[in-house]
Amino acid sequence: GQIQVNELTIGSKGAVEGVVSCHSLHIKGKFAGTAICNELIVTSSASVDGHVVYQTLSVQKGASIKGELLLDK
Repeated sequence: GQIQVNELTIGSKGAVEGVVSCHSLHIKGKFAGTAICNELIVTSSASVDGHVVYQTLSVQKGASIKGELLLDK
């Protein structure tokens, strides 16, 4: 689906597939799709598969990332 919110947290057992537009995206579970956000936080338990555009990024050791992470200047 399509989600447009200020802040989105995907819990460690949660999963989102689709298009996300938000200020802050905190991924602990699974995300697949396209996201545009200002702040991206990817924890060690996270799995990201897709295309994410961000302004600030934090990735913990152990996170799984497939696809593209693009810095929006």
